[in-house]
Amino acid sequence: MQRQILQFGTPVAASCLVEYIMASSDRLIGQYMLGADAMGLYTVSYSSAERAVTAAFLAVVVASYPMLLRAFEREGSQAGRRQALQNANWR
Repeated sequence: MQRQILQFGTPVAASCLVEYIMASSDRLIGQYMLGADAMGLYTVSYSSAERAVTAAFLAVVVASYPMLLRAFEREGSQAGRRQALQNANWR
């Protein structure tokens, strides 16, 4: 059981670590090169834009996930995959 947990958890943990490093590296480098004041302005601007985009995508996910589950439960995995593709193609 522990081996299965490690096989699953190790790549997930590594992925989270890489994401954290990538998300933080621009701020660390920017602070070193531009100073704390400029980095403060950058951080506020970046965080505001990031939160707006995240909120938009979260609304799509929250609205479409129940449709995916309903298709999966009623018609099986193929229907769930079709619904997921349809949800992703919302242009």
